[in-house]
Amino acid sequence: MIGSLGIQVCSAIAARLFDDLGSMPVSSLRMVIATVLLCAVFRPQLTGRTRGSGLASSSTARP
Repeated sequence: MIGSLGIQVCSAIAARLFDDLGSMPVSSLRMVIATVLLCAVFRPQLTGRTRGSGLASSSTARP
């Protein structure tokens, strides 16, 4: 229910911005806002990890 409400509110705000800014800036803005919210809510735990373990896990994720 909360997810659906968020989508509806964001779409209503974005609909007004499409006329003023265009589709690419509005879509980019929506992605940036979503990224910031996801990072704030689901932030990874960084304590207890070494720099080497972080680099090792990020290097294995690349294709």
